Parts: sequence; C-alpha cells; structure tokens
Amino acid sequence: MNANVTKNIVSWIAIFGGLSSIAGIIIALCTDKNKAIIALFSIIIFLLIVLFAVFYTVKQVVRKEQDKDFLKLADFVSYKFHDKTHIDYDVYRLIQSKRPFLTEVRWNFKWSGKSTPKIDSSLQKCDGKIYKGVDDGFDHVILRFDKTLSYNESEVLHFHAEMDDTDNSSLPVVGIKIEEPVKVIKFQVILLYKGADFDENAELQSAPIHDSGYGIKYQIEETVAFNKQSKSYECFVPSPKVGYFYRLEWKK
Repeated sequence: MNANVTKNIVSWIAIFGGLSSIAGIIIALCTDKNKAIIALFSIIIFLLIVLFAVFYTVKQVVRKEQDKDFLKLADFVSYKFHDKTHIDYDVYRLIQSKRPFLTEVRWNFKWSGKSTPKIDSSLQKCDGKIYKGVDDGFDHVILRFDKTLSYNESEVLHFHAEMDDTDNSSLPVVGIKIEEPVKVIKFQVILLYKGADFDENAELQSAPIHDSGYGIKYQIEETVAFNKQSKSYECFVPSPKVGYFYRLEWKK
C-alpha cells in the first residue's frame, strides 16, 4: 500500500479517535437519560459514516492505481483428447488480487467448435452459465470464491470445459492472452487417439494481441516434438512477452 493510501487512512483514524473522545465527553455531561441515548446514537451514526468514508477512500485509491481486479502470475493449460471427438480443457491460473475485497472473477474463453461446452471448476463455484461475447468475441463464465480475497492475496483459479467435437469443426489450437507480466505459461496437449506411427511436430506461435485471431498468420517461436510415450506435446514459455497472444498449434 503506497504513501497516499497510508496518509488517508491515518487521517481518518485521527478523526475517528477525536470523535470518539468527543462522544465520551458529551455522554458524560448529559444528565438526562434520553438526551444521552440520543447523543450516543448520533455519534454511532456519525462514526459509521466515517468508517464508510475510510473504506471508500481505500477502495478508490486502489482502483485508481490498478485498473484490473487481479494480476495473472502463471498459466498451466491442458487440452486432452480422449478420442477424436471428446475433449477436456483445463486451465490452472495463479492470480494476485488487486481489490480490497474480491469475491469472483470473470473468465474469458473462446471455443472454435460449434457445440456448447460444459463448464465447471474444482476450486471455485461455477454455475456453468455461459455469457456470450459481443465486442471482443470472447464468451465468459463467472468463478466465485469460497473465501473473499483481500488486496495482494494470491489464489489458484481452475477452469474446466468438457467439449464435444463430433462434427470436427474445432481448430487444433489452444492459446493464452498475455496482458501483464507473467512468470511462465505451460501448454500440454494430449492426443490419446493417435497411433504409434504419429510423429508430427506442433508449433508454438505468437502474435500481437490487436492482430491475433484464427485467421492471422502467427510468428513461429519454436517447434515442439510429439512425445510418443505420453502421446502429448508439452511446452514451457518463461516470461512471455506482454501484449502478445501465445498459442500451440498441432495437426489433428
């Protein structure tokens, strides 16, 4: 918490202390019981207003300094094909709250298939309701915490989607948008239906966020070999560039 926040809080505490002293003097001087009760209630209401003002000041200063509800610190992405049509998509994300009280987060996602995915979470409460995107093209769900996060408190989010690609309409890509400094992202794509002779490389790609999209030609950052034993691709990206969209693309 910076010096401005601390200064404002100290000022309000000083006012609070002064009012408490005045309240004690007023009550002590009141000889009439009814007058004392009225004075006491008046002071209590005034003190509640002061407490609200302290909370509001802290909230506004914090919001001014940080326009996001939270910071993303790391992402671990798993995209698992049980067969050619049934997919489990899981993301574990380490975040840090940037609000005095954070009760829920909005999780954006984009699924290129035509069927509606089933969404839930093993770490947060999620009713599975999908809110369709309009402006940015991303749909979203709400993840709610069992315990409210305070300022700078960290938490692991979990997003799970069960998807059906029976019509083979989904694209063989999975990606993450990097909007603030992140320590690491990890992609894991598991293709259990592939035979023993499959040996195609995947590509780690990137593009500026304002240019990113499934129709954009991405820059190839590196190629990723297919692990025949685990039937998967795994790729770590330490300190990815801010303002870029990273994705892993493979052959179906």
